[in-house]
Amino acid sequence: QQDHGPGGGDHSDGIITRYLGTSVTRVANIVGHMEFDHQTGMLYVADTGAGRITRLDTATGTNTGSLPGEWDGAEYTGVTGADYQVVVEGLSEPAGIALDGGRIFVSESASGDIVAFDMEGTELGRVHTPAERIMGITFGPDGRLWYADPGSDEIVRVDP
Repeated sequence: QQDHGPGGGDHSDGIITRYLGTSVTRVANIVGHMEFDHQTGMLYVADTGAGRITRLDTATGTNTGSLPGEWDGAEYTGVTGADYQVVVEGLSEPAGIALDGGRIFVSESASGDIVAFDMEGTELGRVHTPAERIMGITFGPDGRLWYADPGSDEIVRVDP
């Protein structure tokens, strides 16, 4: 429950919550990122194998109590009945996800595109990148969008 800094390995004071009834489909060697919206409490998830973005309302559901499992001594609990919905479908291996200005930005590993959506899932636009294998995306302190391309060992800033 306290920040251990980058690379911190002590998770003994952590709380791990498993939202039962939700799932994602993993694709080997492709990330499937999550992004938490602190204003709304919504967790957005890139479900790479299913080609979709889902949204989980972390303020909903019923805590089921402790679950079995050992994770560095952390507390491990479950939640059932949380509001979980598909926001976007039909993506080509969504990998990275970032939120900015009431929009959802998603990197598509299969196409190399970065796609912008409104919060309800309507596509607003898309930019094709020269990335060999686009993965994570984020907005820097300057408000610019950056992406990771492990295929070419680069971190790239998207310029308008």
